[in-house]
Amino acid sequence: MVKEAETFQADFDEGMSEAGKVLAKISQAKDRTLSGILVDQAFGWAYLLSRNNLLGRKALSGDLSMRDPDRAGMLLYDLLNELRFKAESEAHRTLALRYLVGFMTNPRFIKPFTKIRQDPRNRNSGFTFTTADGLVTDAHKMAMMPKSIVNLAMGRIALHHAFLEKPNSARNLQSCLGHYAAIIQEMDKPSRDGIMDGEVIAWALPEMYCAIQELASHDSESQADWEDVLESLQVLGEAQFGVFFNPKEEVARIKLGLEKTVGR
Repeated sequence: MVKEAETFQADFDEGMSEAGKVLAKISQAKDRTLSGILVDQAFGWAYLLSRNNLLGRKALSGDLSMRDPDRAGMLLYDLLNELRFKAESEAHRTLALRYLVGFMTNPRFIKPFTKIRQDPRNRNSGFTFTTADGLVTDAHKMAMMPKSIVNLAMGRIALHHAFLEKPNSARNLQSCLGHYAAIIQEMDKPSRDGIMDGEVIAWALPEMYCAIQELASHDSESQADWEDVLESLQVLGEAQFGVFFNPKEEVARIKLGLEKTVGR
């Protein structure tokens, strides 16, 4: 995908056209029949498109550096959504849904507004996670999908609702943290049948930090205790999982993505 990456970097529209051709070929295939180079191309383009919609560190200074994220996000969604049905291999179908669930729930990604708005014709209409909820339901049914992936997605959905529904914020944050805690337990005893869950903890720990920090804002009398909890979380991440992150920077990225998604 080196050539395709160079094309996409140099000419966004040309890259979108090439990715669209891959989608067209996949769309014509029957369910559970695709293998080989077309599957590889689909995953390759999905990765390139996702990088276009990822809130990087420059986003914190107001430089989003994204090119038409709605259009790129929708093509990414369609590629993975087709592939999760059309791929012959169960592993590839699981991988496609795993990436799609991640894209649609990770607050660091800008999602196509048609998939997160109550009225898909109006980007200013209310927020909904109906699409993501359906994807997570499907993921839960897949034998090869790690439980940590499902818990990560459910934790993220609760985190979004915590930012959307302020009166119920604490309750949603507690639900969110329950799912993140389950991820840590799952990492201690990973399923032998699970796949692709090694990166989960690297995404989850900063999000857990963000959720704890938000929950702490509801308990002003125990700030010192909450600070100890946050420090312990970082120590756990570094010592047990080898995950190092800048809390201030990561929380800022996560909150920016949450605000853009829920429309605040």
